[in-house]
Amino acid sequence: MFVDKKHHRKGIARQLYDTVLSEINKNADVAQVTVNSSPYAVNVYERLGFAKTDEQQEHENGIVYVPMAHTTIETNTPRRL
Repeated sequence: MFVDKKHHRKGIARQLYDTVLSEINKNADVAQVTVNSSPYAVNVYERLGFAKTDEQQEHENGIVYVPMAHTTIETNTPRRL
């Protein structure tokens, strides 16, 4: 998930994350959520319960990211950025 820098700190990523959690809560078969975090957002994802699954990588088009996963999705748990 990437949010353009000019739109950071406006709650866009949080809204996207909440939408994903809502869908996960409807489907008990989902055991893990993965993201490719920008290096800038790693701390944000860690606060949301994600953990790094590999080192920082660079896609052939120049996008730098850190693979992360959230394996424990808890319903009704407040999450703050």
